[in-house]
Amino acid sequence: MSQGIMHYNRGQRCLVRLIVCIQSLRKHYKGNITLVQDGEHDTDLIKDLQKTFGIDVMYNMNPESCTMVRRIEICYKTSYDKTILLDTDTLVVGKVDEIFEGVSGYDFTLAHFAGWKSNGGTIRKRILRYKDAYPQYMDAAIAYGPAINCGMIAFPKNSIFLKEWHEVSKVGEKMHMFIPDEVACQILIPRYKVNILPLKFNVSVRHDPNTQDKRIIHLHGKKHVTPDSLCQLWIDAFQQACEENVCNIRKFADPKYGDKRLRKFLAGRYGRRDQATKIKSIIQQDVPKIVSENVVTSISKKDSKDYKLKENIQDVTIVTACDPKYIGHLQVTYPNWVKYKKIDQFPMIVYINGFKDGAKSKDLDFLKNNKNIKIIEWDFPPAQSQRERMLSCFVYGTARDVTTKYWIKVDADAFCTNYNDLLNEEMKDYDIYGHKWGYTKPGRWISELDVWANKIPVFNGTKPIFDPKNLNGNRYSHNRIASYIQFHKTEFVKKAAEIAGKRWPVPSHDTYLWYVAERLGRKWKRHNFKRYTGFSNSSRIEKLKRVMANVDEENKNHKV
Repeated sequence: MSQGIMHYNRGQRCLVRLIVCIQSLRKHYKGNITLVQDGEHDTDLIKDLQKTFGIDVMYNMNPESCTMVRRIEICYKTSYDKTILLDTDTLVVGKVDEIFEGVSGYDFTLAHFAGWKSNGGTIRKRILRYKDAYPQYMDAAIAYGPAINCGMIAFPKNSIFLKEWHEVSKVGEKMHMFIPDEVACQILIPRYKVNILPLKFNVSVRHDPNTQDKRIIHLHGKKHVTPDSLCQLWIDAFQQACEENVCNIRKFADPKYGDKRLRKFLAGRYGRRDQATKIKSIIQQDVPKIVSENVVTSISKKDSKDYKLKENIQDVTIVTACDPKYIGHLQVTYPNWVKYKKIDQFPMIVYINGFKDGAKSKDLDFLKNNKNIKIIEWDFPPAQSQRERMLSCFVYGTARDVTTKYWIKVDADAFCTNYNDLLNEEMKDYDIYGHKWGYTKPGRWISELDVWANKIPVFNGTKPIFDPKNLNGNRYSHNRIASYIQFHKTEFVKKAAEIAGKRWPVPSHDTYLWYVAERLGRKWKRHNFKRYTGFSNSSRIEKLKRVMANVDEENKNHKV
């Protein structure tokens, strides 16, 4: 009978923790290990992990589910008869093989967490979030006894527990619930044959009641470098890995990979300053080497399509807009765009409204040195608010003024956090390609969109999108996009503007374009621009200035 341990990774922020976790696991476990890797990844790291630790790797590209629910989905993919799924924010400090013994005869296995109870204040509140969807499960879940945590789970192949766990977790995801998988697990375990192991197999870094014979430390909630006493074990393991440069871990300790807690620790924010300084000096030994390798890797791994997109940069127009309320934001963010994404190399349109001297306003002088920028005065007489007036330029204005095949909307309050490429070749395959979002305001936006579309001939034969069952308070939960940064095919936006007529049905650029694309069956995609592209946003100008100063500090040693 085969058995093995699975890890799951998505994105870059946990790469250091992944390396430390697997290295600690290999000190106490010689069996099978499989890494399930989602989405974009560093191929050199994968090769190093395979060579150093003898692991297997499975790939699952571009998942739609949130990370918590995705963890359940990969359980179906196990090739082992008995599987342990272990979070990468854990540190193995003792033997774990006996967990496999606890799988036999059970539908599901996991550990009691921190001595907590299911009827305690925190866990009871979490359980009751599912009350409207699963009222029949509440009493048994609250009375069950042990509280659990899913940082370590184990199960037999084809476990009957997984199907309902996945279904309930998806409901929690739609409700934007905190840790929907874990809460779903808590309410379901009374219904199945579940083995609750001792605390030692999932020791809370912060809430542990002094468990003896610890086997797995769980640094949940990004607590790997916080002042909690058990963090010292992880920090020592991290230092050792850096000294040996295991799987090139020094490279992934760089702030650009997004581990904010680690960056703050190395800056001395969480105490242990002497050790942090020592580790930082070890990491910085490789700074010149890392810069060089990154440059070579970024060139060697780009295929011909990527080069073509870069060389054919004139095919994409950057579009933004501002009025006197947001000109201060743009004055702050525009230099940031130029520095990190080379925005000044693209054709660019800036729509303006409300300036006394129009395009001649001195407030806009900071833009006028860029010959690629066209400043266009914008108005939209049917608008019933300044918000609608400004957002309408991203449908009606771009349909009229953009001459390139593609264009990217960038809000005036959006900012860059790294030097990652702004564009990827995949974008060109979609009519709209925007930042992932999870809800729409119910009110008139939802009711009016379907009513409006049902009267427009182009939508004949298509079905309404919105289902009243997904209404949750002031949100309609569903997968869609948000457009503080968004890629568009110009042809599609022209079509959408034509469908809208003289005035669009809702005063929202991203809601309207998403609705048209979804109802007409056009291609659109959600993308995590924060994580993979390095774009975020903030409407508060003081926060913008503060955050971007931190970004510059984090990236000061990088060259492009």
